[in-house]
Amino acid sequence: LDIPASQIVLYGRSLGSGPSCYLAAETSVAEDEETVGGLILHAPFLSVFRIVIESGCTLLGDQFPNVDYVPNILTPTLFIHGKVDKVVPVEHSMQLYQKLDDESRTPPLFIDEMGHNNVQLVVRDLFLDHLKEYLDTYVRASSKPVKRTKSKLSIKSKGKTYPASKISILHR
Repeated sequence: LDIPASQIVLYGRSLGSGPSCYLAAETSVAEDEETVGGLILHAPFLSVFRIVIESGCTLLGDQFPNVDYVPNILTPTLFIHGKVDKVVPVEHSMQLYQKLDDESRTPPLFIDEMGHNNVQLVVRDLFLDHLKEYLDTYVRASSKPVKRTKSKLSIKSKGKTYPASKISILHR
């Protein structure tokens, strides 16, 4: 297809976060490959086993140990998660975010009152606006992450304003 890797953004939602983290980490450490342009992790988990029980380490046979891949990811990465997710707790995203290299961190979107399967349905405009801002700032603008210094107190989308009390956008 002749599409440069720097113009590819991987999007992994829930179980899809496993292959996406793996591919992003592999292209980041490979000497003969270009790193992908970005990574979006929507409701990612630390690993499959750690959804059920926190073992503190990667166990033999554990599928998709994202917690082991994330430190090797060197591309702008966006985390999206509902704070009341009963399938994959939001703490999984928060822990993965902390393990990510500082240069790859972008402001995550953690939304109050959103679960595992309704983040993009309930606050679609906010969701799409945040994705667009991520793509414009970190992927389309350049191949290197750009640090943001100004935080937002609210996000306005198509006439609706979402106050900071309903969303969490962390800034480094």
